[in-house]
Amino acid sequence: MRELQSGHADGIFTIYFSKTRERIMLYSEEVLIMQSVSIFTKKDTDIKLNGNIRELSEMRVGLVRNVSYGRQIDAAIKSGVIDQIVETNSGTQSFKLLLADRVDVVISNKLGGMDILRRLGIQSTVVPTPLYELPIPSYFAFAKNTKGKKLKIKFDKALQAMKADGTYDAIINQSQGCRAVTCYQVGD
Repeated sequence: MRELQSGHADGIFTIYFSKTRERIMLYSEEVLIMQSVSIFTKKDTDIKLNGNIRELSEMRVGLVRNVSYGRQIDAAIKSGVIDQIVETNSGTQSFKLLLADRVDVVISNKLGGMDILRRLGIQSTVVPTPLYELPIPSYFAFAKNTKGKKLKIKFDKALQAMKADGTYDAIINQSQGCRAVTCYQVGD
């Protein structure tokens, strides 16, 4: 987001909507992709989660600093329901803390988390908890400047056309294992 604000990047994706972010960036008109936030645990853990956010108040929770995890989890953090937070600079660091027993659970975008597990080779050791599949619409956002406004208009038209002609669905169906990406320079 700093890159977007400083003018070093033209757009960012995938990004969740928030009123605070809307003040500093322009969101696409349509949802880019529906993502889900999941809670990951070690497969052999004694922790049994029932899907109630309040149960996380008793756990050390690993998450990435300055990342939104959607309204429900963000509200639980803000209100102090989730209060034993161990912040890291990356999802990879959070999962390494889980492996080292320095956190009990990791909150992560499911697709991004699954990719980290694959890259670390720990898919059989760490798993998402099935009862925590919190769907969150994700968007493409643009710098709040003249160039960003022009790019947003072009992007919105292209995305709407791709959804209308079936291209969007074909890409989503083909890339179910794609990696989460955060920030790219977008050309004219």
